[in-house]
Amino acid sequence: MQKLGHGEQARFLAKVVFWGYVPAIVLWFAVLLFSRHRGMLFEYFVRDIFYVLKAPVYAGFFSNLGVFMFGSSAALCFATAHLLGRAGSRETGACLLHAGFLSLVLMLDDFFMLHEHVVPNVMHVSQYVLQAAEMLYTLFWFLRYRQTIAVTHDGVLFCAFGLFAISFGVDALEMSVSFHHTLEDGSKFLGILTWLIYFTQFCLAELSSRLALSSEAKSAIKSSLDV
Repeated sequence: MQKLGHGEQARFLAKVVFWGYVPAIVLWFAVLLFSRHRGMLFEYFVRDIFYVLKAPVYAGFFSNLGVFMFGSSAALCFATAHLLGRAGSRETGACLLHAGFLSLVLMLDDFFMLHEHVVPNVMHVSQYVLQAAEMLYTLFWFLRYRQTIAVTHDGVLFCAFGLFAISFGVDALEMSVSFHHTLEDGSKFLGILTWLIYFTQFCLAELSSRLALSSEAKSAIKSSLDV
């Protein structure tokens, strides 16, 4: 890999400023103005949630791990979709692009408690509207790319769907059993973990088979898939 010239580095830095810093600064001051307009403390938007709520650091441990795993799935799918698209594998790339967007939506829903709090209490819409939209989009993705999915380890994907279904069923039925959180949140956590495992294997397999990687990189990926 050759050292980049000063001109190329300057052009890339300009893109970082324009596409990274400018939107971030605009968002920062927009939230600042919003907080002042609504009489909210701005530190609530910028400080760590554990500091704001005076909560112990282990609060929401498994929930936060789930958010990280959804985010990892989204990043992995987006990056692989981009590489496959440039390599000419547009169908598989589009499949992973939609999967990345779905993972991102699920991450945002989970992190900002959209269907539990924002949608019903702020937008005054039933939480099941958002959940139904997520399910319909998942169904669209699965049916549209079923041939692509069929040649992957789709059994792992079905395990994720099954675990999500258990979590949703327990939540929807409002089961008042002693192990409610273990059943609902435990199955959800395992479902997200299975989701991440599926897309990790999917993406690594595609990168190994379709892109012109070095023999050492292909061997490393193959070894990771065989574990």
